[in-house]
Amino acid sequence: GWAFGPRYIIPAMAALSFFVGIFLTEFKYKFLAKIFAVILFAISCAISLLGVLTTNLVPPKVEAVYLNLKYGYTFNVDYLTRGQTGSFVYHNYFSQFSFIQYYFTILSILMIIVIFILFVLPLFTRRKVEG
Repeated sequence: GWAFGPRYIIPAMAALSFFVGIFLTEFKYKFLAKIFAVILFAISCAISLLGVLTTNLVPPKVEAVYLNLKYGYTFNVDYLTRGQTGSFVYHNYFSQFSFIQYYFTILSILMIIVIFILFVLPLFTRRKVEG
């Protein structure tokens, strides 16, 4: 099927996430490590959110080339720019906004949460431990 490779990688992500925590705590330049983590999260989240909100019917490269279709996340970008979505929440509650606004609003909220967790929350936990 189309999800042959990724469906085996998904369970491994839980185990691989331990290395992110180790990297963020043990890397010599902690601020640089956090910036790197935010950039990678932004890219990963943007592509994943694009797939979640548009369609999961993106053909693999082998079939897309034969059918003369785009493949990968560029296929989803076309759906985003045309405003095509199967999102129940968008259609029922947020359809007064453009689909692109909806996408970037969700992405911005997720980025604010991650930045808060990585940069602001550690300031409060250190003070509590020291005090």
